Amino acid sequence: MVSKPNSDRIISTLRFERFDYVLPLNHSGGIWVLWNETNIMANVLLKEPRAIHMLIFDSSVQKLFVVSATKS
Repeated sequence: MVSKPNSDRIISTLRFERFDYVLPLNHSGGIWVLWNETNIMANVLLKEPRAIHMLIFDSSVQKLFVVSATKS
């Protein structure tokens, strides 16, 4: 469980070009999504308290994906 200021501080040290996250809810989880834009273009479609949904285009294989990460 990491607060917003700590999430921002930690993520900035990881050397990813882009990121987004869902903060923990009460004492449960949180989700970080980090990526580099070399071959990936990603857009966050929706953030929920326990999920993040993204549209991702991988130019190396010329495919589009919808990815959902959830914390139960």
